Amino acid sequence: MIALPTTIYWKLAVPIGVCTALDIMLSNMSLFYITVTFYTIVKSGGNVWNLLFSIFLGHQRPSWPLVAVIVLISSGIGLASYGSAHFVLHGFVLVLAASVIGTLRWVLTQSLLQSMEDNYGAPRNKVLAVVYYVSPASALGLLPIALFTEASDYTSSRFLLDLQLLMMSLFFVFISGCLAFVLIFIEISLVKKTSALSLGIAGSFKDVTQVLLAVFIFGDELIAINVFGLVVATCGVLFYTFIKHTTAEAAGDCRNGKVQGYRTVLTSSSDV
Repeated sequence: MIALPTTIYWKLAVPIGVCTALDIMLSNMSLFYITVTFYTIVKSGGNVWNLLFSIFLGHQRPSWPLVAVIVLISSGIGLASYGSAHFVLHGFVLVLAASVIGTLRWVLTQSLLQSMEDNYGAPRNKVLAVVYYVSPASALGLLPIALFTEASDYTSSRFLLDLQLLMMSLFFVFISGCLAFVLIFIEISLVKKTSALSLGIAGSFKDVTQVLLAVFIFGDELIAINVFGLVVATCGVLFYTFIKHTTAEAAGDCRNGKVQGYRTVLTSSSDV
């Protein structure tokens, strides 16, 4: 396992863990006051914070096409959820804070991955190292909150008194933990290969799917403006894919010595 320098650990790994704990706590608390649909609307605005944090920390260069992508996706998901949102101030503040903190978490993760690469080259186990160093801070951040709010429920729960229910609960906790580990591993791998902004925009597909599932499972109705919003959000994702593809092609042309139609100039006899 990579030995992370103490300064990087306290500067990046611990804040990422704390942000993870706060994101989980605030997101869950917000659902006591607001609907899942309204939760989706506010969370979709996280791409805006993602872009701002990425620019501020130097991971992304500001450009009008990127701004257009963020506006398209955020407004599209908002329109797709329009009509079923019930505004509650407490819930709105909680989920907004969760959105900002959760976005900062992934931008800091990108910084941690880049710091590891600067110090150790490109280690194969870099993604696992991030999970290894961030998880303790996340667990310790959530533990006091869980004990303070739910300790009394644990002691009187029938799931602790019945051995069969206890084993069943532990089994589901284990399965959930494995799924969470796989999800986090994939997300960090995506940040490693692309960027935190790419992860946020790719997550917009999840938001669109969430609205569609609400229609098929819970019977939520989609009006014309909702369908239009889904189309707008999808166009935003496709536009971002086009931008990334165009940028990658331009970078490839630069490496091959072809920029704006000109080839590399031969500077010595060995180049001939």
